[in-house]
Amino acid sequence: RIPPSLGQLRKLRHLDLEENKLDSLPQEIGYLRELTRLIVASNQLTQLPRSIG
Repeated sequence: RIPPSLGQLRKLRHLDLEENKLDSLPQEIGYLRELTRLIVASNQLTQLPRSIG
């Protein structure tokens, strides 16, 4: 599970969450306005939070 506090990393540009058995991402991931690359392959996600893009 990814903690909501991830959204506090406002300058984060790359985030690789590949192969972590994730079934959801926190809405706070949308606060990462500098994020240019998000890798979530090989997880159990069926949707992304609306806060993303």
